[in-house]
Amino acid sequence: MNLIEHIDKELFNDKEFMKKLIKKKGSNLQYASDELRNDEELVKLAIINDSSSFMNFINFKYAGSKLKNDKEFVKNIICNSQSGLITYYLDDELRNDKEIVFELIKIDPSYIEDVNYELLNDIEFVKEYFIIAKKTLRENTDDRCINEFLEYINDKIKNNQEFGIWYYNNIVLGE
Repeated sequence: MNLIEHIDKELFNDKEFMKKLIKKKGSNLQYASDELRNDEELVKLAIINDSSSFMNFINFKYAGSKLKNDKEFVKNIICNSQSGLITYYLDDELRNDKEIVFELIKIDPSYIEDVNYELLNDIEFVKEYFIIAKKTLRENTDDRCINEFLEYINDKIKNNQEFGIWYYNNIVLGE
């Protein structure tokens, strides 16, 4: 039996009450009123308070649509939670936004697997991806080889001589 279901529903409009509930368990955000689900402080508390990235992901789904579509808020959450799983609850526009994608790549370069095809056709995006991915792999002492991510790049760019030279000079040889 869930005791929360027996609480006076008016309390779900009370920010201080909800803050206490969310501090105990981030997923209690689901009981907050629509207005409070769009409260940055409460949503951050629900997401960042839970230590596992899986719970960050689950708790983000309870955020209000205003915050789920707020680019700066989403970037902040990604940076602070170190989880890219929240993207499952973003609309396509934000999920494919270059700034959002670059924040996700800073966490895990394999996010490239989920990137929109249009972005993968943009040579400048691809170059920036490899710069960020290389740095991320080095900082995380990740033993994956940067070259394995080439498979996600379209053949037109991979076979582009200018890109090949850039890749060799900046990624293979570059520090």
